[in-house]
Amino acid sequence: DVHLLIRDNIFREDFNDRPFNKSHNNSNDTIIVESNKFSNEYGIYFNMYGNGYQNFSVFKNNEVNITASGREGLWARGLDSIIGNRIVGVENTYAILLQGDATPNWSNSNDKTFIANNYIEVSGAGTTSAINIPSGTDLGGGTVIAHNSINQLGASTARVLVFESYPQDLTVKNNIFAAPGGGEILYLPQALANLDWDYNCYYTSGNVIGNYNGTNYSSVSALGAAM
Repeated sequence: DVHLLIRDNIFREDFNDRPFNKSHNNSNDTIIVESNKFSNEYGIYFNMYGNGYQNFSVFKNNEVNITASGREGLWARGLDSIIGNRIVGVENTYAILLQGDATPNWSNSNDKTFIANNYIEVSGAGTTSAINIPSGTDLGGGTVIAHNSINQLGASTARVLVFESYPQDLTVKNNIFAAPGGGEILYLPQALANLDWDYNCYYTSGNVIGNYNGTNYSSVSALGAAM
């Protein structure tokens, strides 16, 4: 087993590919990445491939500044916690792409992620988003998105939250979601079971707050009633 703490480092410029990659080995590993500064054009790739084993991983209190358009902030597979980070400079893509640990039928902590107290800023057009759960992901139930401040500067279909897969028992509470460029807060094209969604603040200068279960909503009250 591996127990690794990476703290108080500065990572700059053009490191690429897989800086934090645990793939397919048969062990129970712990990786904590805390209080580092990342300034680069490629984003952070964090892969905790579970393969049926009990891994524990945390990405906490880091500063991530992306310096090139079209590069993601954090590609996260099997992360237990994403807490207290500042992710900025993301343009024309996603700030956090969230996936499970590739063992969807295994009851372990890696099938859900706790995302809290982060500041995220994204910009651009088209499909740019702050947090994205892509189609085909193996993220299990119990993921929490809470107490985050997210600023989406993009226009039109630029979004704060995009759910292309549908984790059950999802909690989204006490966040500040802003789209001053006219983008949308939410894209969630299917109703979720056991959804706990409340006490969030929304702002967009556009006409649509979000799309839920195939319908566009332009008011918080209508969106809340649908949920």
